[in-house]
Amino acid sequence: MNKNKFETDMELKDYKVQFNTLVDKYKLNNAQSGTAVSTPMNGEVLGHFTEEHNDTLQQHVDLSKEAFAKWKVYPAPKRGEMMRQFGNAIREAKEDLSKMITLENGKVFKKAWERYKR
Repeated sequence: MNKNKFETDMELKDYKVQFNTLVDKYKLNNAQSGTAVSTPMNGEVLGHFTEEHNDTLQQHVDLSKEAFAKWKVYPAPKRGEMMRQFGNAIREAKEDLSKMITLENGKVFKKAWERYKR
């Protein structure tokens, strides 16, 4: 079986470099401290994330309720179009999403990729 480019890269590059490349590409918050994210492939800590604190959690819940109130009165065809665009964005990013799953969970890249076939 031929290896795809990412599987070959995984053998050649440091896992942390791969992880940070994806974090930077999508402007994700990789904190300097907090809960560690490590790869089960070798146990290396890839980065950290911070958990929401109770004082900001309620604010996020309130914002979500406001957004839903607006969303449910938005015309169904427009909601459908927005969901289609969201699905397209997920499909366009499926290689990067599969890489992240492989790095964080140790899942074989091909299996991670198959999650986004639908």
